[in-house]
Amino acid sequence: MTRYFGKLCDKHPQFKGERYKANGACRGCLNEQSAKWQRDNPDRAKRNDKRWRKDNAERVKSTRYLRRYGITKAEKDKIFAQQNERCGCCGGSSGTWHLDHDHKTRRIRGVLCSHCNWMLGHAKDSVDVLRAAIKYLQKHKKQSKLKTNKESNE
Repeated sequence: MTRYFGKLCDKHPQFKGERYKANGACRGCLNEQSAKWQRDNPDRAKRNDKRWRKDNAERVKSTRYLRRYGITKAEKDKIFAQQNERCGCCGGSSGTWHLDHDHKTRRIRGVLCSHCNWMLGHAKDSVDVLRAAIKYLQKHKKQSKLKTNKESNE
């Protein structure tokens, strides 16, 4: 819709008279009308939203990074390119890519494959949990080598 400025709305002076030509409503009044329609027509609103998201997938994806992490999709792609388009953790070159970040500080660490992202998430980003997992794997690797050697000697 085309915007123009007119008389201040009594209900929404914060929009400084910004209005829409199609119906003359100020931004605030239009937002209220839209919210009321969505409450009154939840099924249609959900279908419309789903269709819009499908038709505007790239736009949705690019704003998701901005909303969640404060960076654009182009900035995420730049981080990935700096990692030679490989997982920042395992170095793999295929999979679904995720923007990894510290959950406490929200600071971005890099781009990970889904397996590494899942692993860090389930470990709750705890270095101690991951060290314990490494010890566990090393212990069982030694035991399996011992069993293999005993079986071959028999």
